[in-house]
Amino acid sequence: MEFNGIRRNLERSADTWAALWLLLNLTQVQTTQLLRCRYQDWQGDVLVLPAYGLFAEKRITLSPDARAVIDQRRRRYPIQSHSMHVKATTNP
Repeated sequence: MEFNGIRRNLERSADTWAALWLLLNLTQVQTTQLLRCRYQDWQGDVLVLPAYGLFAEKRITLSPDARAVIDQRRRRYPIQSHSMHVKATTNP
């Protein structure tokens, strides 16, 4: 119940943070690893998280819910560039 309340609050302010919150829960990976992954790291049902710093490469099987979130993000934001995304939206 608390998780869903936080998610709803995040959705009201920024869909990117809401998606991150949901994916962190669904995948159970470290925030740093999830933030560094790209759409091309998603291969069917598997997400390949690249090695970074202390983290080794990790392959996880995605649930249907996690795949739906990633697919929705990819359709909504097809160009994966943080600077482009930030310029395209207004921030409070």
